[in-house]
Amino acid sequence: MRGQIGRCPAPCDGAIEPATYAPIVGPVAAALTGDPSEIIEILAERIEHLSAVARFEEAATTRDRLGALVEAVRGLRAVRAIHAARIEIAIGDVRTAIHRGFLVLEPDKPAADGHPDEPRLVAAWLWRNRARIQIQACDGEVASAIAGGSALAAWAERLRRLRLVEDGRTAGR
Repeated sequence: MRGQIGRCPAPCDGAIEPATYAPIVGPVAAALTGDPSEIIEILAERIEHLSAVARFEEAATTRDRLGALVEAVRGLRAVRAIHAARIEIAIGDVRTAIHRGFLVLEPDKPAADGHPDEPRLVAAWLWRNRARIQIQACDGEVASAIAGGSALAAWAERLRRLRLVEDGRTAGR
């Protein structure tokens, strides 16, 4: 439908050649597989431009898309990190392990079913509870230099603060 109304070049319908479409999606592919800096800069410039010409709803939509990208890249990186190691963690007296992204439970508990979404859910849970978790042991690397990490972190923090402001306004209504 977007192709029919001119909002998408419609590569799935063959309306554009893959070689022509590649530069359009290249920054997004680079963001998801490596360095998100270029697409973050493109979206940030778009937000600034739209705000400058008083197109605030479009700027907010672009900001929300940027937020979704930041969360997707952060999530992918977290899953890759926990997938490469065995990590033993503790929260207070409760201990467990994560092996290649899956929880390792006690013998009397149900075993992980191997669902491909479990590493994403485990990574999200680890992130939400990061202040309470203590790493007891780790076999493998769960940290490395990340291309575009500072831009990603800066936008994640900026979007977090914006959500707090918006939540405060909503609560005051």
